[in-house]
Amino acid sequence: MKITITLCLLTVTIACYSQHPEINRANIWYFGNGAGLDFSSGSPVAITNGALHTLEGCATMCDIEGNLLMYTDGDTIWDRTHQAMQNGTDLTGCPILGSSSQASLIIPQPGHDSLYYVFTTDCWENFGAFGLRYNVVNMNLNNGLGAVMPTHKNVLLYTPTTEGLTATYNCDETGVWIMTHEYNTNNYVCYFLDENGVDTVPVISAVGGVYCDYVSYMRFSPNGKKFASYNYCGANADLLDFDSETGTLLNYVSLPNGGYGACFSHDNGKLYFTYSGNVIYQYDLVEGTMITYTDPDADNSTYMGMSNSIDGKILISSFYQSLSTILLPHLPIEASNVQRFNLSLNSKESQLGLPDFMQNYFNTSLENDCDVGIGNIVNPMHISVFPNPASRYITIEYEESEGAKIQLFNSLGQVVLERNINVSKSFIDTTVFSEGVYYLVVSSQNNNYTQKLIIHK
Repeated sequence: MKITITLCLLTVTIACYSQHPEINRANIWYFGNGAGLDFSSGSPVAITNGALHTLEGCATMCDIEGNLLMYTDGDTIWDRTHQAMQNGTDLTGCPILGSSSQASLIIPQPGHDSLYYVFTTDCWENFGAFGLRYNVVNMNLNNGLGAVMPTHKNVLLYTPTTEGLTATYNCDETGVWIMTHEYNTNNYVCYFLDENGVDTVPVISAVGGVYCDYVSYMRFSPNGKKFASYNYCGANADLLDFDSETGTLLNYVSLPNGGYGACFSHDNGKLYFTYSGNVIYQYDLVEGTMITYTDPDADNSTYMGMSNSIDGKILISSFYQSLSTILLPHLPIEASNVQRFNLSLNSKESQLGLPDFMQNYFNTSLENDCDVGIGNIVNPMHISVFPNPASRYITIEYEESEGAKIQLFNSLGQVVLERNINVSKSFIDTTVFSEGVYYLVVSSQNNNYTQKLIIHK
C-alpha cells in the first residue's frame, strides 16, 4: 500500500503538496569539495563534515527516516561515520579521476530492508572500459555501519558505456529500472532490479542518435513516465516516453538544445537543461515549447549539474562556487525565479556534479501509475478555467476540489492570491490585478495543475 504524506512548507514558493513516502532518503547531500546539505529542517543547511571530494558524479543515501547511511563518489563508499566502508574502496566509477558525470547511484533493493545496490559508470578518460557495474551493501554487517559484500563487488553488467546513469521505479514500485547508454551506438541499455536481484539480461532500446562521446547526462521524470538525456556527440537532447512495464523507450523527440545538467520539475510538467554554464533551457512538456533563459552576469561555469530537492526547488551546481536555485520550477521559466549563488555552502565549494537520486523521491503527482498510460496527465484534476484572457473575473470549475488550494503567481513568481477551496466552482476578481501574464496553480493532496492566464483591461 502506498502512503501519501501532505506537507505544508512555510514559504510562498510551493503550496501544500504530496510527497513520496521515501522522500527522506534524499535528506543529506555530499558533493563537490567537501560540501554538504542537510534538509532535516525542511530547508537546506550547509554541513561540512563530509569526506567526499569529487569533480562530478556522486550519490548519497539515507534511511526512510532521513538518517545518513552512506555516500560515494563511485570510487569509495563512506559510512555514516565518514570512514571508508568495509570493503568499500576501489570501485569502478572512474577511479581516482572522479570525472564521470553520473559516476554512481545508490538504490535500496525492493523487498529488503538492509540491502543497497551501488551502481557505477566509468568515464571518458578510461574510454568507458569498466562500463556499468554494481556493488551490494549489506547494512547489517560491521556492527550496522554496513559493508560491501565481497561476492557482489564491481560486478560487470555492460561495457563500454557512456557516463550517463539514472533509474526509476516500475509502476507499482516492486522493482527499479536502471538506465545507461552503450558507447558509439544508439542503444539505450536498461536493467531491472527487484527482490530477487538484478536481471542480467538488459532491455535494449535502439532509438535516437549515436552516442559517439562518453559524456552524457540523463534523467527520468519523477513519475517515471518521461526520460531525457543529453548526447555530447550530437549536441542535442533526447526526450522519450518510458514504458515501466517493459523497460523500453519510445516516441523519440530530438530537442535542439541540451547540456550538462538535466532535470524534470517535481510536477513532471517541465524539463530543464543547463548549457555552456550561463544558459538554462526549459522545455514545456504540455505545450511542446522550448524557452531559453540567459544570465548576462553568469560565465561558463555558473549553471552545471541539476537535481530536485526535498523543498520543491531545483538546485544547480556551480563550479568552485555556492549553489544556484530555481525556486519555482513548475512555472514557466520567466516566472520560475532563478537565483544565482543564493545557497551558501559555508566555505566549501560545489563542483560540476550534485548527488544522484532516483527522482521518484521528489514526485508530487502520486497518481497510481499502473492505472494510466504513458506520458503526461495534462489535466489530472479535470479543471476548467475561463475566460482566458480575462478582464473582469475568472471562473474555475473543479471535479477534485475538497482540500485543494489555488495560488496565483505574477510574472516575477510572486504569490498575489492564495485561497483554500472546498467547492466545485470559484471566482477570481481580476480587476484588482495589473495587466499582464499570470500563472494559476491548483494543488490538491494527489495532484497539481498549472495554467497560464492573461489579464487585460
